[in-house]
This record gives sequence, structure tokens and C-alpha cells, in this order.
Amino acid sequence: MPRAVVAQSAWVAKVRSWITANEQPVMRELQDLLAIPNVASDRANIRKNAEHLRTLFAKRGFSVELLETAGNPLVYAELEVPGAARTLLIYSHYDGQPVDPKGWQQPDPFKPVTRDGRIYARSASDDKSPIIMTLAAVDALRAAGATPTSNIRVVLDGEEEAGSPSLVPAITKYRDKLSADLMVILDGP
Repeated sequence: MPRAVVAQSAWVAKVRSWITANEQPVMRELQDLLAIPNVASDRANIRKNAEHLRTLFAKRGFSVELLETAGNPLVYAELEVPGAARTLLIYSHYDGQPVDPKGWQQPDPFKPVTRDGRIYARSASDDKSPIIMTLAAVDALRAAGATPTSNIRVVLDGEEEAGSPSLVPAITKYRDKLSADLMVILDGP
């Protein structure tokens, strides 16, 4: 077997081992984020979401800023990799649609409930899980001894569910921070 394949197999095994060992802490982190109401028009709770996300990214060594806009802030996180020749930009959002609690099978859509191995809460799939998945991926790769070869930038929109009215002006204003060689959009189920 070629050496690269053997090395990759060992690396993948370490990542899988980390995932198995850390499933519960990752789920708790997701549940904590889901418990913060995030309707785009509720600016006070949107700000709480942004601050919580700032803490989660900073805990992983990202430089984090809240980029102010005319509306809700963008959460901007950056992980500089020494010697990186490329930059990856990940876009996601942390706001959610308004919710009618009567349409839910649980008393409060912002109190996560686990049924049949799935977490049910407002914005669980669209779009808070992809954010936590990104953080868990960084943790798992580090635990496996992997170092990214690209700089990683993350921008989280606080108004996507309201049509992102502040995003285009923010892209212009923060052009240098948001430039990248590749962009990945994590949105929706």
C-alpha cells in the first residue's frame, strides 16, 4: 500500500476516534447555541448569538470580530496559517425565521429536544448545526495532528432569513477581510 494512503488512513482513524469520544460535548455546544432565540428581527437576542459565536470561535484560536452593519452584525472569524498560499472563506448564518410555537411538538422551539437521535429546535439544521460542525471539524483535525494548508475565514450573517439587506454593503465595506480564493456556503438542510 502506498505510504500516502497508510498515512491518510491513520489520520482518518484519529479523526473518527475524536468524533466518537467528543460527540456529547459537541451536542451540548449545539444545544447551548440553539437555546438562544435567533429571530432576525430580535436584535437583542441576535446580538447574544453573535457574542456566543465569538466566544466559540475564539476558544479555538480564531481571531474574531463582530463586523457592524446597518442591521445585525456579521460574525467574522479568521485562522491564519503560517505559510498558507490560499484562503478559504466559509459563509453561514446564525439567524432564523420567526416561529409559531403551536406548530411544534415541544413546548418551546428554543429548548432543544432529542428524539430518535435527532435534535429538534428552531434553526437546528438551518443553520446552527453547520456552524458547530465547522468548529468540531477544526477540533477533530487538530486532535489528529492535521494542520490546515489554507487560511480559514468564516463569515456568519445575522440577517440571512430576512433577505440579508446589510450583506452587500458589508461586503463592500469589509472587502479585504472577505476576500478569498475559495468560498464554501453552508446553508440549510
